[in-house]
Amino acid sequence: MSARRLVVTGVHGLPEIRPGDDLATLIANAVRAEGEQLRDGDVLAVAQKIVSKSEGRI
Repeated sequence: MSARRLVVTGVHGLPEIRPGDDLATLIANAVRAEGEQLRDGDVLAVAQKIVSKSEGRI
C-alpha cells in the first residue's frame, strides 16, 4: 500500500465575489498566482457563502 498524505492549503488572492462571477476560473487563477497547480485527485472545499454570492442569493 502506498503512503497517503493530506495537505490542507488556503487559497489567497480571491477577489470579492459578485453575482455572476465564474468561481472555477477565479479559484484556478488564484491557485496559479500562488505558483501552485491543481492536479487529478485534488479535492477543493468551497464555502457555501461564496457560491451563494456568485449565484446572486446573498
